[in-house]
Amino acid sequence: MTESVEQMIDRLCAKIPDHPEPGVLFRDLTPLFADGDGFKRTVDALTDAFRGQYDCVAGVEARGFMIAAAVAYASGVGIVPVRKKGKLPRETISQQYNLEYGTETLEIHTDDVPRGSRVLVLDDVLATGARSVRLRHC
Repeated sequence: MTESVEQMIDRLCAKIPDHPEPGVLFRDLTPLFADGDGFKRTVDALTDAFRGQYDCVAGVEARGFMIAAAVAYASGVGIVPVRKKGKLPRETISQQYNLEYGTETLEIHTDDVPRGSRVLVLDDVLATGARSVRLRHC
């Protein structure tokens, strides 16, 4: 029997209990990124699942950049970096959100995504499950 993409991701992700604080099960995606076949299958699955539904891909700092760049390249669209507050050099829009262990603020450049664009947002949500943020601009 062939392993599903979901099973492969679960197998390849390292699971670290109580990181970054007690009660959080952190799923480290870097072993998945390091596995050529696993990374390719993950990128292909994401690209296929959302094909034709987006105009650009946004990658959320920092592991989100890796998967977003690969999906954007495979799709032939651009990538927009979503960074932590204060990391981008031009005018930005910001959104604060709650984590299970604090708050964070994300920003994008105001002119990177034309109004009305369809944006596929990719992040390392699998890691802690914390992020679900909508940047109100597009």
